Amino acid sequence: MKKWIWALPMASLFLSSCSSRDAQLDVEAPNIKIMSPAPNSLYPTGTALPVDVVFDENLGLHTYFIWLVSLEDNMPYLVDKQHLHTLNLEVSLDFSLDGMAPGPYELLVEADDHDNNKTKATVPVRIE
Repeated sequence: MKKWIWALPMASLFLSSCSSRDAQLDVEAPNIKIMSPAPNSLYPTGTALPVDVVFDENLGLHTYFIWLVSLEDNMPYLVDKQHLHTLNLEVSLDFSLDGMAPGPYELLVEADDHDNNKTKATVPVRIE
């Protein structure tokens, strides 16, 4: 019984620190800006696709996914993903196109925040 005597003061401290007055409801989805690749760019098979994406979120970015999707068969290729807690983020990387079939593709970027507001952005590209 003596072991649990501290639980009541700790519980009241915890509950008082989680006041609903201070909570903010986030109704804005994250902003996504695809800096590269440029729309309708051509990339040879075997090279790298430069990916540069900027994320902005007013209260907290939760996750993002970056896909390269074949428009011929809708096959998605995962470029990058993260589970994080930040307001602003820039992702810069090179995605290898080794073994990728020539054809039309779409770079698809999806993001959500902690209140489950979701957004996406796309850029068409072509692999030759």
